[in-house]
Amino acid sequence: MSAELERTLTALLSPRRAPPGIAGPWRQLAEFACRPGKRLRPALLEVGWRAAGGRVKSPRGVQRFGAGLELLHAFFLAHDDIADGADTRRGGPALHHLLGTGKLGENLAVVAGDLLFVEAIDAMLSCGLEGATRAVSEVLAVCRHTAAGQYLDLAFAEADLREVLPSAARRAAMLKTARYSFEAPLTAGSMLAEGEAALIEALRRVARPLGLAFQLQDDLLPFRVGDAAGKPALADLAGGKKTWLMTLAFRALGEMGRARLRRCLREKDGAALEEAAQLLRSCGAIEQVEREVVKLCRTSQAAAAHPALFRVHHELLQVIALVEAPSLPAAVSSSQTRLASERT
Repeated sequence: MSAELERTLTALLSPRRAPPGIAGPWRQLAEFACRPGKRLRPALLEVGWRAAGGRVKSPRGVQRFGAGLELLHAFFLAHDDIADGADTRRGGPALHHLLGTGKLGENLAVVAGDLLFVEAIDAMLSCGLEGATRAVSEVLAVCRHTAAGQYLDLAFAEADLREVLPSAARRAAMLKTARYSFEAPLTAGSMLAEGEAALIEALRRVARPLGLAFQLQDDLLPFRVGDAAGKPALADLAGGKKTWLMTLAFRALGEMGRARLRRCLREKDGAALEEAAQLLRSCGAIEQVEREVVKLCRTSQAAAAHPALFRVHHELLQVIALVEAPSLPAAVSSSQTRLASERT
């Protein structure tokens, strides 16, 4: 679906659709939203569509809904980059740097992100498929959890490590990313094809552990040799992120190690952040998270064997394998859509 999706996405943000008076900023917004990406969620939408019996070559309505998911993702990215103080996104300036400087750029990006949200919902609701309303309701229900997870993520960043329990950090990861990246597109795709309740529940059982494994892999990226190029090196440490990995490491370190880690996170210069990274590598927390990723993927793999998922069993196994070992090439769907870990 890749070429069709890109054409649809470009058409949704074409110059003729620009609101009155902002033709220039609209072009910048379109450039930001249409930058090359993994298109994870539209690919999973098609898997969900086929799981419910949708034909292999999806209709334009599925492509339009998938483009809407990409606009929704761009909305989240624009706002997340402001909150995280990120400078770049997908090989270009973050939207708040693209639209202006300082506080003005941030304010304009907030409004532009809101506009992306409106365009996303409009695209999904106008896809012309019978299950559109049900599918949009599903996506929005999951987005409520995403917002809650982002709220916790930001709140934890300002908290002392002693105050954030591993269980709370893990829950925030599940809310912020796991359901939004996997459950929402899979179940929404099935709903577009008017899938039955048993099928949708089977997809949820595959998606939830897999989505959490996906996020845990993302948290590991800066601490693996050769992986940091895919994610700004040590960005989570610099931003004070209290990931599950971080909270586990804090509790695994001795008293002196915990004191050193807290000092490094306060200082935040290059040497301090590298020392913090070495502390995380030394205490066994990384290996613990890696084992949990494997366990979650095995849970998802077992769920994918449900009889209701026979149409897409092989595709689901491909996705699971890629999440478990994200450096391996994998194809999803007959159009060879490539999936890889991406920062949410």
